[in-house]
Order: sequence, then C-alpha cells, then structure tokens
Amino acid sequence: MMSLPKIKSKKLKYFASVVVLNYARVAAGFLSLILVARFLSVRDQGLYSLARSMTDTLSKFFHFSLAVSVVYFYGKVDRKNLLNSMFWLSILLGVSGGVVDAIALRNIYHLPHAIAFVAALQLFLIIVYYINSAYLQAIGRVDKFALLNTSGTFVKLLLIVALMGVFSLKTPLAALSSGTTAMFLMSVVSVWIIRKWLTVKIKLDWKLLKSMVSYTLWLHLHNILWFMVLKSDILIIGYLLDKKAVGYYSIASLIGDGIKIFTNSINQALLPILVRTRSLKTVFKYGAPSMLILIIGGVIFTLIAKPFTIITFGSKYIPSIPSIVVIVWATMVLSTNSFLAHYFIAVGKPWVNTISSATGFTANIVLNFILIPRMGILGAAVASFISYTIMLIVTLSMLIFGGRRLHFTDDRDRHADH
Repeated sequence: MMSLPKIKSKKLKYFASVVVLNYARVAAGFLSLILVARFLSVRDQGLYSLARSMTDTLSKFFHFSLAVSVVYFYGKVDRKNLLNSMFWLSILLGVSGGVVDAIALRNIYHLPHAIAFVAALQLFLIIVYYINSAYLQAIGRVDKFALLNTSGTFVKLLLIVALMGVFSLKTPLAALSSGTTAMFLMSVVSVWIIRKWLTVKIKLDWKLLKSMVSYTLWLHLHNILWFMVLKSDILIIGYLLDKKAVGYYSIASLIGDGIKIFTNSINQALLPILVRTRSLKTVFKYGAPSMLILIIGGVIFTLIAKPFTIITFGSKYIPSIPSIVVIVWATMVLSTNSFLAHYFIAVGKPWVNTISSATGFTANIVLNFILIPRMGILGAAVASFISYTIMLIVTLSMLIFGGRRLHFTDDRDRHADH
C-alpha cells in the first residue's frame, strides 16, 4: 500500500505538471500574439482580433459545455454510446457554429470572405476538439489534456514564425490560418484517441444527449455570460468605432487574457481537490498565494507599462497604455471572483455563478455603450473594471449572506491534504 508521503508526492507532481504545462502554453500563446501584433498594422490587428473574438465567443455558445457532461457521465453509461454520440454531435454543432460565425463576421463587421471562412473553420475545429478531448479529462488524465493543449499552442507559434516571419505573409489571414491549422492537428489527435469507440454510421442517443445538456444547463449559461463579459468590449468597439480602435484595445485584452490563463491554470488543477473537500479553506489555501503573486505583478507592471508596451509591441501601440493598466487591475478583480466561482461549482451551486455573470454581463453591456462613445477604448476598460467589481460583490454577497442557509460552507477538510 502506498504510504501517505508518497500519495502527497504523487498529487503534488500531478498538480505541478498541469500548472507547468499551462504556464508553457501561456508563454507560447502570449509570444504568438506578440509576434502577430508586431507583424500586423494596427488596423489589421483589429481585423484579426475581431475574427478571433467572434469565433471564440460563438464557440462558447455552440459547445454547450458538453465536455463537463462527458466527464460526469463517463462510467455511468455505455462508453461507446457516449463517445460515439459526442463525436457526431460535435460535428453537427461545429458545422452550425461555423455557418453562424461566417455570417456574423461578413454582415456585422464586413470582414473579407477568406477571413470569415478560415474563422468559421476554426470554430468548427474548436468544438470538435473541445468535446472529444474531454475523454482525457474523464479518465483522469488532465496532465495529458494539458500536454495536448500546450503542444497545439507551440505548433501555432511555429506556424506564425514561418508564415509571417520567414515568408513575410504579414496579413490577418496568415495569422488566423496558423491557429486554424494548429487546431486541426489537435482535433485529429482528439478523435484518434477515441477512434475505437466510433462508428461510420451517424448515431445519436437523443435521450442521453438530453440528460447531458440538462446536467450542464446552468453551467453553460454561466460560461456564456462569463465569456460575454470578457469579450463583449472588443465586439462593441468594433461595432461603435473602427478596426484601428479594436487593434489598440486588443493589446490590453491580450495582456488581460494572459493573466486569466494564469488563474485558469490554477483553477484547472484546483477543481478536483475542491470537489472532494467542498471547503473554502482550500480556496484560500491555493487562491491567496496566487492572488498575492498577481497583485505584486500588477504593481510592477503598472510602473513599467509604457516601456513594456513599446519594447514588446512597438511604439505604434502607445495609445493602448491607459487601457492596458486599467485592464490589468480589472483582471485582478476578475481572478478573485474566478476562485470563488470554482468553489460554487464544486459544491453543486453553479446557479450562483450564473447570477453573478448575468449581473456583470448586463452592467458591462450598458457601461460599454455609455462609456465607449465618450471615452473611446479607455471607456471599455473602465466598463470592464466596474462590471468585474459588480460580479465580485454579487458573489461575495451570496457567500456571506446566503452561505450557511444554502449550505455553501460545508467545510470538509479531512481530505484536503491527502
């Protein structure tokens, strides 16, 4: 029988491997976006960012958070029926989402046909990968899942260097094609892993699918609202202002996304532990040190924002600096809320996060339409800071005033360190 110290060591190595792989993905992803921003003009950067933002947003709508359902139902139903149904459903949802993406990019933002097509293809591949790669999470191999994600990000980086650097194809289409190609390879791997459970004949278990969608309904609604809070600013800037304004703001959004990925990497490894302990102490144990690192980093970044922006992205992005500083601190607030949100997921109360996200989403939309015409891209950053703060206040209010009555504070720390 494995001794307690060995169990702790094994858990620590697993946790560390997931976090390290995600940090590597963050580094490669951030470097990719830096290179794209440097290679493209500010306006072309705006085109690229609009295509990515719309594609990422619609992918959240169309995947129905089914990866979570795959993890939950795996082992409870016939494995072949589950994975085969998920595969064919991913194809159906991917095609539907891709069509909507192409129509939106063409008719709302008037992007070129080629960019709209490649973005739509990328959305299709995102959904196929998202749903089918959930198998790795279902069998407890989050480390392999993280490895696959990280590998795909490095492939994208290499393609950007090759296409935009070596061959000088400095266009939004080349940047978007790099990500689409990497996602294609990741999708192929995710399907290859589950290949022995797939059939050529299209077969969907509608009763099972209904159960799976019902299981993740509240979570999916929360994810959509949460993501819309994060991405609505760029989409609204593209609608109210112009592509160049989107290009400037995309740099602030990029840096904010880098901070969010740091938080997400902690949450990804933390959630399985929270499910076992259902303890706020676990949140504070792992969340507090992470927030301290973020705050120290935020202070340092605020002091060096101008030279960092000029050196990293180029002097053409100097107008982005005020928005960058505001977004950095807005993301600190959002990260705090994110740790608490995962606690509510772990204790089976995802609707609390839905309420918080709905409040933040409403505030964000209203504030963006009020502040952007008056303050430009800085108004979008301020709107984000205020809406993230409102979300945190709502979450804390539910925890403080409704915790005991709703059984949120069911601390069971006996497993926390085992």
